Amino acid sequence: MRTKSTRITILLLLGVGIAFFLLPSCEKIKEATNIKFKYDLPDVTTSIDSSSLLKTELVLFSSPFTVNIDSIIGTNTGYLKYISFYKLRFTINAPNLENLDWLSSARATLMSEGSSPIELAPSATINSKERTVDFLLNDVDISSAIRKPFVLSIYGNINGPIPVASVQILVQSGLQITVNPF
Repeated sequence: MRTKSTRITILLLLGVGIAFFLLPSCEKIKEATNIKFKYDLPDVTTSIDSSSLLKTELVLFSSPFTVNIDSIIGTNTGYLKYISFYKLRFTINAPNLENLDWLSSARATLMSEGSSPIELAPSATINSKERTVDFLLNDVDISSAIRKPFVLSIYGNINGPIPVASVQILVQSGLQITVNPF
């Protein structure tokens, strides 16, 4: 009888030990089953008129977007874990020889109806010889903000006039969506 109770005790301790090691592993399994995919927002082209550059900080770009999350991931929006921007690019399209020497820094925000702005990219120094700014994006969850129509805005600090009457810009952006089926 003593050997039977010893076996039961050993099995019980073994079961508790296995459970102790497997429970943290469940979180790792959940993390490993995250599905991440990228969704590009439509490219937007607009222009900046040189006469509008009379302030030190200027709204270079502001555009409303609507993302129908249900149509992207289906009816399983409960599995939606995290949404963030994976790219945001500001490029001068025309004139061809124009660069960013009139812009000292730029930052980007997102704002949806009834919420405060979310800083997507802090102010970054601009290379004046370039035509493109690839923003270094904050890793911030915007899943609640983009369930409603939202406005993506890019602000710039101006350090001089644009040497041409108008500059055409292209803004490219994209979301990374993380879904977990568990």
